[in-house]
Amino acid sequence: MHLMKELRLGIFGLGRIGSDFARKMQTFVGEILGYDPLISALQNKGIRPSSADGIFAECEVISLHLPLSAPNHHFIGDSAISKMAQKPILINVSRGGLVDTDSLIRGLRGGQLSGAGLDVLETEPLVAAELLQFENVVLTPHAAWFSVEASNRLRRSAIADILRVLSGQRPFHPVPHVE
Repeated sequence: MHLMKELRLGIFGLGRIGSDFARKMQTFVGEILGYDPLISALQNKGIRPSSADGIFAECEVISLHLPLSAPNHHFIGDSAISKMAQKPILINVSRGGLVDTDSLIRGLRGGQLSGAGLDVLETEPLVAAELLQFENVVLTPHAAWFSVEASNRLRRSAIADILRVLSGQRPFHPVPHVE
């Protein structure tokens, strides 16, 4: 077991949520490595830019904050897990399809991963029975963000954007079209 302050955290996806997570984690971990294929220059203080392979090789904790797209489907599979030299804990709070469940199970069984924290699953709402056998896997129902305050803030934001669009303005929070 390591002290949190000695761990390297690798973050895939440094949009609003990934960057906010990085900012909050700076107090707890020794170093943060970041990779985002859509952001050419990391302007986030305290994040060392890295490649995907660099994160796989160096980090004891890996957290996913990527959108699900054709190129990202099964972003974590057998190939990625085989590159994880530090036997990391894998965290996925983004989209279930980013992680190949069968590969994850093989990685946990083979000791290539120290554990997993999953707020999303590839087969939601179904849970692969094998995942329930691991004491080093934590599953949550993709509701970790929820609070009364967050729900109210989300509703107010949606209403404000609707009013902006109806008055001919661009929304503050447009939903990107992804194919």
